[in-house]
This record gives sequence, structure tokens and C-alpha cells, in this order.
Amino acid sequence: MKKIIISIFIIIFVLINFNLFRTQAQRSATFHIGIVTGTVSQCEDDFRGAEALIQLYGDADKGGIIKHITYPDNFTSELETTISQIVGLADDPLMKAIIVNQAVPGTTEAFRKIKEKYPDRGILCFAGEPHEDPNVIESSADLAVNADNVARGYLIILAAKKMGADTFVHISFPRHMSYELLSRRRRIMEVACNDLGLKFAFETAPDPTTDVGVPGAQQYILEHVPQWLEKYGPKTAFFCTNDAETEPLLKRIAELGGYFVEADLPSPLIGYPGALGIDLSAEKGNWSAILKKVEDAVIAAGGSGRMGTWAYSYGYTTTAGLGEFAKRIIEGTAKIDSFKDLMDSYMKFTPGAEWNGSYYVDMATGEKKMNHILLYQDTYVFGKGYLGMTKEVVPEKYLEKYLEIDNNYHESYGAWNIIYDTDIMTDEVTWYAVTDWQEPLEPMWEPYSDIMAAVGIGMNKEESWVYIIFNSNPNLTEGSIKDGYDMYNFRIKFDNELEKVKMIKNWNSNALFFVDTNYIISKIINHNTMLIEFYWYDEGKVYFKFNIQGLREAISKIKDYLNQ
Repeated sequence: MKKIIISIFIIIFVLINFNLFRTQAQRSATFHIGIVTGTVSQCEDDFRGAEALIQLYGDADKGGIIKHITYPDNFTSELETTISQIVGLADDPLMKAIIVNQAVPGTTEAFRKIKEKYPDRGILCFAGEPHEDPNVIESSADLAVNADNVARGYLIILAAKKMGADTFVHISFPRHMSYELLSRRRRIMEVACNDLGLKFAFETAPDPTTDVGVPGAQQYILEHVPQWLEKYGPKTAFFCTNDAETEPLLKRIAELGGYFVEADLPSPLIGYPGALGIDLSAEKGNWSAILKKVEDAVIAAGGSGRMGTWAYSYGYTTTAGLGEFAKRIIEGTAKIDSFKDLMDSYMKFTPGAEWNGSYYVDMATGEKKMNHILLYQDTYVFGKGYLGMTKEVVPEKYLEKYLEIDNNYHESYGAWNIIYDTDIMTDEVTWYAVTDWQEPLEPMWEPYSDIMAAVGIGMNKEESWVYIIFNSNPNLTEGSIKDGYDMYNFRIKFDNELEKVKMIKNWNSNALFFVDTNYIISKIINHNTMLIEFYWYDEGKVYFKFNIQGLREAISKIKDYLNQ
């Protein structure tokens, strides 16, 4: 009995002292920071960033600062769970900041509930790489951070030129080009090439999400890079919007030549391990060691000076950097509205690599959002080092709205831009070749002073049509009224060949359609310019002149898409 009693006292003594120690340890921290990431299986780099913070500042459950949780892998179908997990962090009375990276759907609502539930605690809510629309996440986040694909559209081209490229090939597919930010970046790249003296080309690759799958898409890249190098020359830089296709691209560039600036979301782990057969299991989480091992492999493969990346993962750095930034704000050593303080926090985890960026600008309103920042890291070229891209000034023109592409897809052949549209009911795809907007040769008076026009050719699997479209309903005269439309005979000149053409305009439409489609297409294909004369109410004769070079190539490309 005495032994039992003694044993019970020992157990009680141990438990009391353990709980006392735990209570004292927990009280050693004056504040906590909550970190929410995906799991290792979903986004390992984001997860490792949280581990880096715990290593520095300790686990909140053990007297440290950092409380790390993960949202569900299938977060789209477990929205309420995601929201409740994020909100639950705020129930900790020491919680002063919550960072979600990546900020999956539900983050906005979670932040809103936190601020509603604890209005007086001033809990900082940060969103890394938000999945929700900018105006949505901005409504409740104190700070949102995205990769700066706008600035990178220019900087990647400038980096390619610095590396020695004279041609830039953008590789993608219609699904990716339907994303506003990706298509906008592609357009900026094309304009930058023109400004910096590089040739620009667009090549289409299979979408890995289609029936060909990842193996088929990768095989396509393996087979076509040699052809592209022969077509465009050895000083060609390649860029691909898909991570799976980046791996075979890197493999062929290392073997055959050409340049590669950086991946769509750059990291030494994107493409290089698979392309060059690099085992990085021993270097997991050690970015300097990862970079060195990849660099050694690239140099051994003959890619020195021709292949680049970001030295540190964007996902890893965003988790760790936002956590560090929150800590400094809470401690009073940083200000939430200081761009420099944010950059300093990021650079703590990326020694040797610099960051830059800008505030997000709403393209619809032109408003600069002070709680939404776009960031990019300096480009690192294997065998050469950092290029200093963060010190380059991005010309203001590349940030302006006129460079934005509103269409689903865009590539150029001469004067013609290729775009497509998908019928929401039937999923039928219609392709278009469209010229740039042109003003009339002579200015028009109000209310027509802003009138512009473009020539377009539409094609689907059944038919084709040619039209001239205006940015507002044209006020034309000299036509004959029919049932639901007007018929016109206008003078048109192809180069120096003058003739008349019939066109129709449906009532309340902004477009006029040529009656003889095949004839007009044949004329455009074989000429360089088209001058057309309209009769305009209160203006008389109005003339528009269009550059029409390159249609043969554009139509050929559209037919290829229609036959896929």
C-alpha cells in the first residue's frame, strides 16, 4: 500500500511540475502569429516556410510565437472547414496576426469574421497569393501579396537580352491564355520584344489537362524544341506557362542550346531536378544547398550562362516573409504601409537575392491598392549569378491599361491578332483574326471624334466571314433599307486596285459584313493595305486605312486549331 501511495504522489508531482513548466513556457511569449498553409502534398514550399519560422521563433504550443495549421487538401469542397480553422486561430487571446498562404477561397470570409468577432484586438490578416479576386480579398485583408506578372512581362524580355538572346518564343495553349493576367503578360512580352529589338514568336503546345495528358504534352515539347531552334536560331530564349512542360523544355535547352530565363513561378525545384536527374532529398528546405546542387548540374550539362531561375522559392519566402513582417509590425520595428519594411522581411530569408515590386492597380478604375502588393525576385543565371533585374526600372507604358488583352487568346501574324471565343451553351469555339484599331484618316467632329475601326475574319468548322467592326454603332448613309439590315456599296482599294464591294449591317450592330467572303479573303491575302470609303451622317466621306499583311499565316494557324 505504501508503494502505491508513493507512486501516486510521484505521478502527481510530475504532472504538477510538467503543467507548471508548460504554463510558464506558454507565458514566455507575449504574442502569437498564426500561419495557415497547404499540406506538404499540396504546396510543400509554403509549408516549409512555416517550418522556417518555427525554427526561428518557436512553436506557440511550446512557449514560442508561431502557431502553424494546414487547410484541407480539397479546400474547394471543404470551404466551411477552411473558414473555421482560420477563424479558430483568433480565439487564442495572444494571437496578433494570421497569415494564409496560399489564400484559398474562404480566406476573405474568415478574415471578415475575425475582424467582426474581435474588433478591438487589431489582429493583422495577411493573404499570400490569394485565389480570390483582388477586389474580394482586398475587402478584408490588411495585406495581400501576389507575384508581379505585369512587371515580369517586361523584365523577362530584358533578362533574355542581357543573357544574349535575339529571339523570344512564348509557349502556351488557349486555356492559359484565357487567364487575364497570363494573357496580359504575354502581350507585354510582345511589346517589350519590339521595344528592345528582339523577335517575338508564339508557339502552341498541347494542354496537359486534355486527353494527351502530361506525358503527351511533355513528349510534344521534347520533339518540337529541336525544330524551334532550327526555325528561330540558337540565340532563342524560351518561356512556357506550364510547369509540367518546363521540364522537357529545360532538358532540350541544356542538350541543344537556346536560353531559359525563368519559369512561370520560378524556383530551382521547377523543372530542373527532373530535366537533369538531380536528387535533392538530402537538401530539402536548404535553399542555398539546393541552388548549388542544381547549378553544378546545369553547368555540367553545358547550360552555364544560358539557364536561370529564382534562387529561392516564391511560396517558401512568402510564408516566411509575411510571418517576419507581421512580427516586426507587432514589435514596432516595421510599419504595415512601408514597402521597404516588407522587402526587408522577405530578404531575411533569401540572402543574396533582392526583391522588388509595386502596388496593385485596378485596371478598371486605375486605383492603386495600398493593401495589395505585387513582388518579384532577382533572376539568377546558373554559372553567372544574379542579373540585377530588381534594380531595373519598368517603363510606365507597360503598366498601362492599353497593353491589357481583353480577349481569351492572343498571338500575332503580321497585322493580325488571333483570338478565340467559346459559346457558353454549346462549347463551340470560334476563332478570329483581327487587326489593331485604327482611327479615320481625317479626324471627325463630335460626337464621332472617338470613332475607331478594325478588320476581322471569323472562322469556325462550318463557315467563315469578314467584317469591319467599329467601337460604337456607325452612323452611315447611302444605304438601302432591307428587312432587319441595311445594304451598302462602298469603294475599296487594295493597294492601288480600286473597286466596289457589297456590305450589310444589321440594325443596331457595330459591324459591317462583306457579302462575298471568299473573294474578300483572297484579296486581303494578296495585298498589303486596304483603304475603304464610308458615307457618314454629317461628315460626308470618311476613310479608314488598314495594314492587312500576314493573313495567309494567320488563317493557316486558325485552321490548325480548328483541326485539333
